[in-house]
Amino acid sequence: MRLEDPELAQRAAAGELVPLAWKGGVSKKLTNDKKPKPGTLYYLATWLGLRLEDLDISTRDERIVTCARRNQNVAFSATLPDHDDDDE
Repeated sequence: MRLEDPELAQRAAAGELVPLAWKGGVSKKLTNDKKPKPGTLYYLATWLGLRLEDLDISTRDERIVTCARRNQNVAFSATLPDHDDDDE
């Protein structure tokens, strides 16, 4: 994916949670951002790969990442969220 879309990889490397096939990217900041937006571990693994980071993912703990571009928190965990956001 890094080779197919170097600009996307560069944005991910800069800390942006870019839109990908899995839930977890941020195309806009949520208006009600008291709770972090939910994201999948599939997204987190793909995003870490784009950044050339080790796939250090815990299935027990929640990991919160803040999008550098939108300042939106996204919570990645193995548990399903209580609600479903249609935002990307």
